[in-house]
Amino acid sequence: MDTSGFYDLKYAHKDALDFISFLNSPKSGAQWKISQFINSEAKTVELKKKIQEILIGKANPNDLIYIFFSGHGRVSDYNSNENYLLGYDFDPNDIYSQIEDDWLYKQITDSQASHIVLFVDACRSGMLQHKGGESNELFFNQVNMSSPQKIIITSGSNNQLSYESDKLQNGIFSYFLIKGLNGAAIEKDDPNVVNLDELREYLRENVCKYKKQVPAVGGKITDDTFPLSIRIPDNDK
Repeated sequence: MDTSGFYDLKYAHKDALDFISFLNSPKSGAQWKISQFINSEAKTVELKKKIQEILIGKANPNDLIYIFFSGHGRVSDYNSNENYLLGYDFDPNDIYSQIEDDWLYKQITDSQASHIVLFVDACRSGMLQHKGGESNELFFNQVNMSSPQKIIITSGSNNQLSYESDKLQNGIFSYFLIKGLNGAAIEKDDPNVVNLDELREYLRENVCKYKKQVPAVGGKITDDTFPLSIRIPDNDK
């Protein structure tokens, strides 16, 4: 495989840390149990073991699970319909050093968790769209009232590339994803939460201003008003 198109990402680790900061804030709606893999910790085998452990081994129907990935993605050299997310230890000569979209999608669809949201900031992540504790009481109740959701939100559509920005010091998608979840997404349906439809509209409007990448939302969606975070006014506003 020609690896000349790969370069060191400047901000993938910051994307992850910023998402963790969101999860640790009241706006995330829940007291999350967080597993994090950043830089050299994000080896493929370890990532796959943890994903399978949580989604298949431990998940139950009452769970809401968020998965966030920021890194490289690539299409198979032999099959344009096969796509992979790349761990820190990716080796182009080792097929086992990458996470297959089909494998990840199967873990999500087979999981007993009623609600799973996968956020992916990676090149060609849009290919995924074609695969078939105590919490804040308001947020918890709205989540439980929703029909089961298996949502995939990607930084681009189909085979698009995804970009970082020195100005934003993040992946462009990750920057606006976290900003939208923190309340920048314009309220249309419910003043108390940022829902899926509001976040989708915010991402498409803002990411496209920077680069020709169009975030996509897919998966098993039964409710476009599914709550993703809580609207809490910032103290300095």
